[in-house]
Amino acid sequence: MRGLLLAVLVLTALSTAAAAVCEAELRQLEAGLPDGMPEGSRAAQLLYGAVELLEPYLPAWHHNGTVPLEEHEAGHDAVAWLLGRDLLPDGWDRDELGGDAWRDMLGRFLGWYGLEGDSAAEADGSDPVADLARVLEEAAAAVRPVAVFAHEDGEVRFSGIIWNWSVYPRLLVTRLPPGTSVADGPAELLEQLGNCAFVPEHYALAPVDTAWRLFAGSGDADMYVLSSEPERPGWPALVSPDDVRDHLEFRADAVGGTLGFAAAFAGQELSVGAVLDMVTKLETNIPPLRITRYLAVPGE
Repeated sequence: MRGLLLAVLVLTALSTAAAAVCEAELRQLEAGLPDGMPEGSRAAQLLYGAVELLEPYLPAWHHNGTVPLEEHEAGHDAVAWLLGRDLLPDGWDRDELGGDAWRDMLGRFLGWYGLEGDSAAEADGSDPVADLARVLEEAAAAVRPVAVFAHEDGEVRFSGIIWNWSVYPRLLVTRLPPGTSVADGPAELLEQLGNCAFVPEHYALAPVDTAWRLFAGSGDADMYVLSSEPERPGWPALVSPDDVRDHLEFRADAVGGTLGFAAAFAGQELSVGAVLDMVTKLETNIPPLRITRYLAVPGE
């Protein structure tokens, strides 16, 4: 599924916001946690919240693991989520936050972006929120997503962010309000797509036909829905070629009511030459000489 995603990584990048902004948001999350929540479970809940800021709609790839908490215990769902994404080490303890286990958890997260994990090595767990703010800043500076807005007569038909520089390359499809326009440029839309961990800087506006070729090639690529917000049972699921546009434009029942979803394509790989040809049909502020930077994923 990676081929098409790699081919389109020529369109945008994201910048990071100040770490203090995410620290404030994480402090709010911390304030809302139950009194007396065990320290290990509390840290797991905070890590889950931090990772979701930078990795929306992230599917699990580790299945059938045993969650070391009962379903009624605070933090159960967060711990299960971390376990499914290999962020919960064997040394994790719900009752205390050991420094080695905490550094292991943070280091695993930073490893998704090919980072050595300097901010993780400095973490001691005495202030998990401050540790997470530093880790988020380091990770967000490394990500290389691609935002694409498919439009027709200035009105956005569908949008996606190609999220390759990550442990799980995928397309993030975001629901936008009906009638969203880029006729006057994408500035306001870019602000809407950001959060405390990242704010889009670069953009690409593509006519619908060009964007369709980027996502689905000549139309014979297979699309899989991987996950969504809120989550739906049955993911991942293969989407019929006839239904791909309905999914991208949120007209399909399967994604009705969702805020967004992650997808991947298989079966259609575009050459760099074909992508470069498409670039001439785009309105973008990406310097041509930086194209190759967006053709990579960690470890490849």
